[in-house]
Amino acid sequence: AAPAERAEQLAAELRPAPSLPWEVLVRPTSSADGTGHIAAAWNNALATAQGDLIWPLIHHRPPLALLPVLLRAFDAPWVDFLQLAWSLGGHHHSARDALRLEPGCLLGHSSWFRRSGGFDETLEAAPALQSLQRKAKARGALVQSLDLEAFSL
Repeated sequence: AAPAERAEQLAAELRPAPSLPWEVLVRPTSSADGTGHIAAAWNNALATAQGDLIWPLIHHRPPLALLPVLLRAFDAPWVDFLQLAWSLGGHHHSARDALRLEPGCLLGHSSWFRRSGGFDETLEAAPALQSLQRKAKARGALVQSLDLEAFSL
């Protein structure tokens, strides 16, 4: 989910070569669309996503160098979701802090996103991620913390 004017640029940054083994689904969104506009965009992309892993993002691009580490983490059979760290103004937020879960910091198996009912479109992006994570955990999903930064602002 990204502002319309940034959507194609973000897609190009996430897909720097046409032969990469992942799909990038971009859904333009605007705050004028209401409170749950990001969650709605994520749900729309989730409905058409074909991959085994889902990484809901917004306007910032995570470092693509993280991808090999993240993919290896999912090799463990007990990992359903990965929660990543992030920083704001030099202040580090741990991946173990479920109350400070930000967009771009949670990725997981697409089956768990669907099984958990997708994103609550009545909530802003961060609370929608937190809600989905709580629902998934209640159904037995296991979340692995990985203190690598998904982004730094």
